[in-house]
Amino acid sequence: MRIETKRLFLREMTEQDFDALYEIWADPDTMRYYPAPLDAAGVQAWIAKNRDRYRVFGFGGWAVCLKETGELIGACGLTMQRIQEKILPEIGYHIRRDKQRCGYAKEAARAVRDWTFTHTPFLRVYSYMKDTNIPSRKTAVAWGGKQVHTYPDETNGTTVVYAMTKEAWQKGGNGYSIRTNPMGKEYDMDIIYKVKTDKSFDNALADLKANLGEHAFGVLWELDFRETLGKKGFDFNRNYRVLEVCNPEKAHEILHKESEVGFFLPCKMVVYEEDDTVYLGMLDPSVIIKMLDNPELHGIAEEVEKTLKTVIEETR
Repeated sequence: MRIETKRLFLREMTEQDFDALYEIWADPDTMRYYPAPLDAAGVQAWIAKNRDRYRVFGFGGWAVCLKETGELIGACGLTMQRIQEKILPEIGYHIRRDKQRCGYAKEAARAVRDWTFTHTPFLRVYSYMKDTNIPSRKTAVAWGGKQVHTYPDETNGTTVVYAMTKEAWQKGGNGYSIRTNPMGKEYDMDIIYKVKTDKSFDNALADLKANLGEHAFGVLWELDFRETLGKKGFDFNRNYRVLEVCNPEKAHEILHKESEVGFFLPCKMVVYEEDDTVYLGMLDPSVIIKMLDNPELHGIAEEVEKTLKTVIEETR
């Protein structure tokens, strides 16, 4: 079994990986959100357990290796975990301390997510962690997870659960959980709404603009990242446009109720290419507006959200 990404490959771990995995699992800093680092016997048992998982399930925790050198820098995979008294498929990830903050956990976890929805019958995949484990929570968001549950447990104190459905994955959706707004209130919602389209980039962009006009939204400003970055001497060779759009009637109505909403206006929509696929998306206005904690704004924002999602669906 081998899963490849741009910079990594994932493979089954073996007993010969002990030294590299021991460096990760025995490191107190890497394991600071867990009850304790593993000793040599614990690492050997963990390798053996994953090899058993390969035989029984066809998946488990896999070794994460750099494509360029073959060096093992972490572990990431799919395992069955007990999450609040249910056995559920879970994406776990651990990267060696000196290779953290390079995006490797996100890259590996996304590959495991894709493999899961392609090769297993699971309709939903999870990640769970201690609530104070912010790096792990950010990675869960980055692979597409949406915070779905929080519960107390003896080991973690409080455990947070993220999940993504196969349906959301097929639509190209990507979850994003806002932790708190300035008023200290929690919102566990998707701030990004994104879909794939079979249209070419140029056709998708043109159709999006036309459909916005049909729904009384004008394009106030357009940023072509490919052109702009190219002029600044940066190599950015894919299409990526950001549109700022506005419905004057709705803008007038919502600004009349709350002046600070202007910090979030106009609405932002995006059309871009990635891995030979074209995506359409936006920041969800109803999620953003709720950060202001003014209930008078919610209905207006939800109307705008519904209209812009309609525009995206008509365009795709």
